[in-house]
Amino acid sequence: MEIDSLREAFDRVVEKRVLSSAKVQEAIGQIVNEVEQAISKMQMMNTDTMDSCDHSSILAELKAKLNEMVPLIQLEGCQKELNVALSKYLKLLEKSFSPDIAKAYRNVDYDACTVNNIITNHFYRQGLFDLGDSFVNECGESDETHLKFSFQEMYGILEAMQARNLEPALSWAAKNHDHLLQNSSMLEMKLHSLQFIEILTKRSRDDALQYARTHFVPFASLHTAEIQKLMACLIWADRLDQSPYTSDQSSSTTLFSYARCSESSRVRITLRC
Repeated sequence: MEIDSLREAFDRVVEKRVLSSAKVQEAIGQIVNEVEQAISKMQMMNTDTMDSCDHSSILAELKAKLNEMVPLIQLEGCQKELNVALSKYLKLLEKSFSPDIAKAYRNVDYDACTVNNIITNHFYRQGLFDLGDSFVNECGESDETHLKFSFQEMYGILEAMQARNLEPALSWAAKNHDHLLQNSSMLEMKLHSLQFIEILTKRSRDDALQYARTHFVPFASLHTAEIQKLMACLIWADRLDQSPYTSDQSSSTTLFSYARCSESSRVRITLRC
């Protein structure tokens, strides 16, 4: 098979590369060792009695050892073997796969309407509503009010959640309850958890317990552990900031993260013209 031939060729390149690198590192180590020995000899001699001849003899001895130890042709031979293996591998790649990207092109009609819809969707998704409106008007596409409204609603929910107002998000989650369950989303349960903590913080323990009885029952089978932790918060009603059970429900960072989850759980937008 072609893939087996490619793998074998690649393995040969790797093998040659490792061998070449090992020989070069060995040569460098030997060179460094000989140079250090020569330096030591010079340092051990009495500099007062040492003349230029002594310097020359040590350096000549070092040069001879280096030429004998690591001939340049030996390193060149390793590099040549690596280059040959790499060249064969590249030729095999060119033979097995076409480098001409134009051959992957399909002659299909350019659907300007779909492309414009994708761009409009992007602008609205990023909250750039004025820019999206201008683009729709300039490209002459049909009215995209339905698309714009969906994302305006989403950003309105995000802003409300950041202001610790969960009612819009809870209302949206209730309308899309079946869709969220179908996608195994925990968003609705998380929203009720946050609302429970909010009630426990600002109102009474009885109000929070009544809210739990009303809204946690549908999720009891799927989120038993989560509900048990929330019920334990009732004991800490007067000091929730010290409770070990509210750390991942009460922070504003978590509020925002769950709000972002609502974006991914939005009703699907279908591109159409």
